[in-house]
Amino acid sequence: MGAPTTAYAASPLCSSASDTATIEWVTRVGIGGNDIAVAPNTNYLDGSDASISTVNAGATFDIEVDVITSGSTFNEFVILWLDLNQDGVIDDATERVFTQNADVDGTGLTFSGASTAIPATAFNGTSYGRMIMQFAGSPNLCGSYGFGTTVDFRVDITGGAENPNAPLPPASVVATAGNGDGSLTITPPLTGNTPIEYLVTIQPDGTQITVPASAIGGPIAIPGLTNEQTYTFDVTSVFDFTNAGGDTVPLSSSSSTTSNAVTPDGIAPCLDPLKLCQSWLSFGDWIDGTETVLG
Repeated sequence: MGAPTTAYAASPLCSSASDTATIEWVTRVGIGGNDIAVAPNTNYLDGSDASISTVNAGATFDIEVDVITSGSTFNEFVILWLDLNQDGVIDDATERVFTQNADVDGTGLTFSGASTAIPATAFNGTSYGRMIMQFAGSPNLCGSYGFGTTVDFRVDITGGAENPNAPLPPASVVATAGNGDGSLTITPPLTGNTPIEYLVTIQPDGTQITVPASAIGGPIAIPGLTNEQTYTFDVTSVFDFTNAGGDTVPLSSSSSTTSNAVTPDGIAPCLDPLKLCQSWLSFGDWIDGTETVLG
């Protein structure tokens, strides 16, 4: 069986970090009611390993950024951007969604409010974003700066336009249960750009793993499942798009393909052609046709 890896690709956005984050720093970035925690004195954090929230094209979403200083009062600027056309290059004029500045001291301050409305033309699917908090001036999107914190993240956009460069979701996903594990058979999309990998979201717990396209020639092992728990698996396709600058940007299908439901258990199939497999249960009952795996 092919083996999955952990999710997800690193942020494809240009480099950004402060020179110093011991005077003022960010401790939390909240998008649409969900948070990314930021350790004190962080210059840069890539929080894009999983989508923080789902936002709707044509609507605003709530933003909260917690900022604190080492004690003195400083004027801080907080700006957020989203890569709405998914090309890996954020345009400051058209893709800035939030701007605030205020004085912050050692007790901290939460910058909060609604974003600008996401355009109806924004592409559905994964959009990478960036938050920069900078001392005493509106920050540039890329490069280093004196004091503050940069956090990259990603959101899922719905209700917008389809990106013609994004792959289609898998043609089918078939799940099979095991004993404390399972497997997936993924059939790639029949048309469109060829995926390089597949992002599997295990439901109901939301755990995500990445499966390289080279591994889907056979069943993909999914370890660590709980017996008697029912699971489904949502699978999206990921394609490496090369933008105008020659940089590679991962594009996900805007929808996923969901597997059949499976429930792992401790019952191993009887391999005896006469179906005479028998095993004692704790109650002393006999089971014919299957062998109960105890312990």
